[in-house]
Amino acid sequence: GLSCDAIARSIQCDHRGLVLVDPPYELSFSEQQNLAILRTLHHKWASCCTALWFPIMDATRTANMYRRVSGSGVGPALACEVRIDYGSNASASNHVLLRSGVVVVRPPPDLEVALRETLPSLCSFLAPHPEHRAEASVFWI
Repeated sequence: GLSCDAIARSIQCDHRGLVLVDPPYELSFSEQQNLAILRTLHHKWASCCTALWFPIMDATRTANMYRRVSGSGVGPALACEVRIDYGSNASASNHVLLRSGVVVVRPPPDLEVALRETLPSLCSFLAPHPEHRAEASVFWI
């Protein structure tokens, strides 16, 4: 498995870079582990931009995660959420993920504008039928 010690030992970079964290949430990967990874990257690779993907299961859990990231001292963080509503065709038995998000720590200066310009097209692609609806939001936490 991925551990903070393994990350700390493997990083030896002085240049700006991007790390995408896509943890295995179905295996009970916790927000505490995510925060530990963000903190380790912040301390070992200060110029790193980190993108953390997560499923949005409920508003309270998501708000708590945002609060923890904001208070963690890892730097400015931009959040992006996408919600897809497949209407009456979707059922719980389909296991369709209807909401997901990404938190980007220390994003490039133009990322917010790029996301706001690009996400409407992505939403149209993800919900191509008239009965489907997709929306996205971008905000600082």
